[in-house]
Amino acid sequence: MTTAQEHDYPLDHVHRWKAWCAMVGVHPVTGWRWVQVGRGPVITKLSARLIGVRHRHHLAWLAAREQNGEAAV
Repeated sequence: MTTAQEHDYPLDHVHRWKAWCAMVGVHPVTGWRWVQVGRGPVITKLSARLIGVRHRHHLAWLAAREQNGEAAV
């Protein structure tokens, strides 16, 4: 099985919030808690009710987690 970072997503591709959470294996509420305390990725607001994560921000978030010694998702 391939991981999300192995896919050829353009860096500006936006993963919708629920899809991003499923991709990293967390519940959307847990992901939102990470964002609220500063441990989550940069959020992109797509509309008044829709958010997502740009692929470039996802990759940066993964790299930061590795540098901080946090468990890989």
